[in-house]
Amino acid sequence: MKTKKKRPAAATKPRKRPAPKRKPRAAVPPRGSTAANAKTKKKRPAAATKPRKRPAPKRKPRAAVPPRAAAAANVRRVEAAVRKFDRAQQAAAERGADLLAVAVTLGEAAVEKCMVKLAGQLAERELLRDALALKDAFAAASPGSLPADLERLRLLPDALIQWLADSLGLLPSEQQGEMEVPAGKLTGFACDFQPPEDADQLVRVRVTCRGWKQNGRSLIPPRVGLCGKNGAP
Repeated sequence: MKTKKKRPAAATKPRKRPAPKRKPRAAVPPRGSTAANAKTKKKRPAAATKPRKRPAPKRKPRAAVPPRAAAAANVRRVEAAVRKFDRAQQAAAERGADLLAVAVTLGEAAVEKCMVKLAGQLAERELLRDALALKDAFAAASPGSLPADLERLRLLPDALIQWLADSLGLLPSEQQGEMEVPAGKLTGFACDFQPPEDADQLVRVRVTCRGWKQNGRSLIPPRVGLCGKNGAP
């Protein structure tokens, strides 16, 4: 038998893929046309406008001042400054004087307050009453009748009363002995009795203890009691 020869397989041709369809290009406008310029030119941002500087006003040149006029003006300015200084100095002196017056017033008020307080303490402790009682006791005794130790102290009450007058303005009241006083004026005394209601009625009284005054003001009123027809003889 004859063997059949195999025919070689026909070579398969590669299939061609279809080319992709391209979109038609847009027509390019010719150079120099307005449409081309519109696409190619980009808009530049507007530059910030700087504010314009105003020119400085021109100053007129000053007229030259003559030397004598300039010297006179300088003298006037100096004189005005001196007058101003004098006024300020005078005002300061016046204010200083006012301040000194206020300080003096405050000092006098403080001294017066201290004197009143000290006099009140002397009156409260009855030292003023004892000074007058001691003076009256020495006056009742004739000179030389007391022992020598006491005779040396005879001038002590007067010296003490004088010191009180000079230092504190204290003076004993002038009322002493017997006197007739309207009942309405018995308010200025320390009475040991009930004054009558009739203010015009005269009342005979006797001063049993003298009072004291400080700078004309009553500090301790005199103490009085009835005498004669009104009371004890």
